[in-house]
Amino acid sequence: MKTEEAIKRSLWSDWMLSHFPGGMEDPEHYVLKFTLESSTYSIDNEYVKDGKFLNLL
Repeated sequence: MKTEEAIKRSLWSDWMLSHFPGGMEDPEHYVLKFTLESSTYSIDNEYVKDGKFLNLL
């Protein structure tokens, strides 16, 4: 589990304060990295199984 500060800052949004009252320094605030072998996701209510995962970062 990594807690690289630059990544946490880039993903932070003020609405998260209701979940993490300590802000980015809150000990419960983590950034997780997942490596997928397959994926299923929905676009316009249609599911795509084993499609290429959309890279959002």
